[in-house]
Amino acid sequence: KVRLTEDLRWKRCDIKSISLLPNVLEKQNAFEEGMYESWQKRNNLITEGATSNAFIVNRDGFIQTHPANNFILGGVTRDTLIEIAKKKKLKVVEKAFSSQDLFSSKEAFLTSTTAKVLPVVEVNNKNISDGKPGQITRELIKMYNELVK
Repeated sequence: KVRLTEDLRWKRCDIKSISLLPNVLEKQNAFEEGMYESWQKRNNLITEGATSNAFIVNRDGFIQTHPANNFILGGVTRDTLIEIAKKKKLKVVEKAFSSQDLFSSKEAFLTSTTAKVLPVVEVNNKNISDGKPGQITRELIKMYNELVK
């Protein structure tokens, strides 16, 4: 389960610094609300999670995530997953998506070093698709786990 919040961070989120207080507070708020993560949005576009990168499988069946720029802290797991997906001939689009895109998506998932690839089945107490991990997400989990063995 994930919740959406406004991205209140500075505009150089790509720089890992000791100034991660907004991320820590959002992660704690999510936990206190019984959710795993907070996905942050800026101008109604999902940037990333407090401690993860955000992905959807859009209506066209493409994997979509925010482009690597100053509004996200890219991750090794994010980059590895994109590389794996492309090798398996899955279409990956690095383009920001809106909350409307999220709620109409076929699937959603997040990546992080600690969680690896984790399905997102509910956002703001609304199911994503049927509220179950999707086929592409399950395939990506399997491919990622095989790689890191």
